[in-house]
Amino acid sequence: MKTVSCEFWWNGLLIFSCFCCFLSIPGAAFAQARLGEEIGFINEVWEVHGDTALIHYDLLVPDGKTAYIEVVLRRRNDPQWSVIPTSLSGDCGSGVSGGPHKEIRWKFFWDCTPEMLAGDDFYFELVPKLEESRTDLWYYVAGGAAILAATVLGLPKGTAATAPAAHGLPYPPVIRPTQ
Repeated sequence: MKTVSCEFWWNGLLIFSCFCCFLSIPGAAFAQARLGEEIGFINEVWEVHGDTALIHYDLLVPDGKTAYIEVVLRRRNDPQWSVIPTSLSGDCGSGVSGGPHKEIRWKFFWDCTPEMLAGDDFYFELVPKLEESRTDLWYYVAGGAAILAATVLGLPKGTAATAPAAHGLPYPPVIRPTQ
């Protein structure tokens, strides 16, 4: 029976602990950074031209970040009523950068019947969601490399072919078969 020294397990435990600390520090730093990030709208104005609704706004997002913008049509007199338009174009959906003069166009008869839009108590709710950056991927790559390094460095030295046999005699050498 093969025994592994206590030093091997101690080194592996030490490497694993360092790896866990490595992953937790950036996560805590990102969590702190996200607490201060604000996203929002100013100068929201909407108007109707024919069968198209135009929504104008200025988007506030942190520098270098993008947002996912969702649009919901609601009624003031019926809080349960809502329509999420699907035929939108312009500065909506994924990858919207911050800045002034953003515009969303909605061909509302593609999503609604004229009966659904009877009345004058409608308003648009813009829902912003800050998109995550792809730089977090590097932490997973670095973590994978750390696990690989810990595994390679933590393996016991030698293989079964070079270790002494149970009776004290070495194993025969490993030879490639000839063709």
